Amino acid sequence: MSSNLAVSTSRLCLCSCLALFACSDDSSTDASSTAGTESSASTGGDELSSEGDSSGEGDSSGEGDSSGDGDSTGEDDSTSDSDGDSDSTSEGEEPPAPLELPPSDPPIDVPEGVLFSADLSCGPHPENVFDVFLPASDTPTALVVFIHGGGFTGGDKSSAYSGQASNIAAWLDAGVAFATINYRLLEDVDTEGVIKPLGDSRYCLQFMRYHADSLNIDEDRVAAYGGSAGAGTSLWLATHDDMADAASEDPVARESTRLRAAGALETQATYDVVRWEEVFEPYGLTVADMVMAGLEQRLLSFYGMDDISQLDEPAIVDYRADVDMLALMDGADAPLWILSDNQPEDPPLDISLLFHHPYHARTVMDRALAVGLEQVSYIPVLGIEDQSGIEIVEYFISKLE
Repeated sequence: MSSNLAVSTSRLCLCSCLALFACSDDSSTDASSTAGTESSASTGGDELSSEGDSSGEGDSSGEGDSSGDGDSTGEDDSTSDSDGDSDSTSEGEEPPAPLELPPSDPPIDVPEGVLFSADLSCGPHPENVFDVFLPASDTPTALVVFIHGGGFTGGDKSSAYSGQASNIAAWLDAGVAFATINYRLLEDVDTEGVIKPLGDSRYCLQFMRYHADSLNIDEDRVAAYGGSAGAGTSLWLATHDDMADAASEDPVARESTRLRAAGALETQATYDVVRWEEVFEPYGLTVADMVMAGLEQRLLSFYGMDDISQLDEPAIVDYRADVDMLALMDGADAPLWILSDNQPEDPPLDISLLFHHPYHARTVMDRALAVGLEQVSYIPVLGIEDQSGIEIVEYFISKLE
């Protein structure tokens, strides 16, 4: 699709409204999760924003190399089943040293026997840390990973404790481990772009798989979910071909990145923002409109660009393709649980609605249906309610068995 930068006068009103919000302080969006997550769950802000909201209940808030620096090229074309089959160590390879898991007081009520360990390092940067809840078990357990929202500019792993406490407890009751992770955020002017936080989340997932024995987890039974930025990250991990780098000198980078299931709450359809022209086709919204509305620097930082004219250059086209979850998706990917119940079906006249519009979720659902990928979707404002009524806790448990 061309990112035509000519703006038609028929959309000047839309641009003007967006511009007012682009110039103002961005506010987070409350994503009430009535179909399987706790109510008043904030999505954590705007995906392209230069300011993020680090608060919010249920904040379900990645070009670099595949080494241990937490970046990812995403250029490995190898495929894998959605089971994410992977051995934590290759044949003949020395197993990793035991991972130290100092016990901490859990921030929420948990079942008896659960070990909680906080701020475990999973990469070379200070932001690369995670918390983990490990149920007592004689056999390896499944794992659910929570990725916080915040527009890739804010948010924290601790947001899981205010909005996801009952879900965490339910998974632990079922013998499923739970982890919540942090990642590096985008700067106002960022030279790496969204692949930086995406890659950090990917590497943390691989780190946990590499240390499966210490964590007593089954690396073949892992699901991930989040809201807003965390939803998009989970969707990216679920749809991307396996990013395991078999040739890497870093054993962590050799681990699989595939999932058994993914959850996307108030998601974006794709991080190829040019394709948002398809998402918002009923409103005639274009990239040019976003630029005119004052979002140019946010677009530049999202791809590490210096000038908007680079958007159609081959390197950036490749970059966009590597974060285009719609194009990456196929029928062999992890099944999806999708929720969008926080925003109205209105023209995207403010930033929050632009990034969390129900049309994003519907576009993901439609693409899954087109490629034959299992999905369960709840988008009530569009009259979309999966007949099963299954909530995310039960859905993940069923996929992690």
